[in-house]
Amino acid sequence: MIFRLAGKLIAPITVLLLCFTTAGICQEEVSITIPPSSLRLQHGERIGGFEVNISGGQIVSFLNIPKGWGICVRNEPNQTASIGGNAIVGSAFLEPSFFSNFISIVAYRPDHLKIRVTIGTMTDVTLKERWLDLDKRDLVLKRLK
Repeated sequence: MIFRLAGKLIAPITVLLLCFTTAGICQEEVSITIPPSSLRLQHGERIGGFEVNISGGQIVSFLNIPKGWGICVRNEPNQTASIGGNAIVGSAFLEPSFFSNFISIVAYRPDHLKIRVTIGTMTDVTLKERWLDLDKRDLVLKRLK
C-alpha cells in the first residue's frame, strides 16, 4: 500500500522539481506588440525613442531595426533585460505600426514576468517632447511556440 502511494507521488514530484530547476520546461517564448490604442498619440506626434525593461525573461530577437536609429540590447544573467533606442535624425521617427510584434522574449516564469515600456514622442511642428509609460496591461503578448 505504501509503495503504491509512493509510486503515484514520485512522477508529479519529479515534474515539479524539474520545472523549478530547469528553465527550459517552464519558459515560453512570446512576441510583444504595443497596440496603437495604448500609445495614445496626439495629432502630429511621432515616436522618437523607446525603452523596454523586462524582469523574469530575456530578449531573443528584435525585428526590423529602423534606419537612422541607435539600439542597445542588454540581457543580464539575473533574468532581467532591456532594449532601448532613439532616432538619430527626426526623419527616422516611427509610426505606431512599428511596434507590432517588434520583439520576442523568453519568459522564464510567465506568471512572474514584468514589463515596463517608455515611449518618447515629439510633435513635428512644436518639437514638444512627451514620455508615455506603459506596463504589461497595455501590451499584447502572443505565445510563439
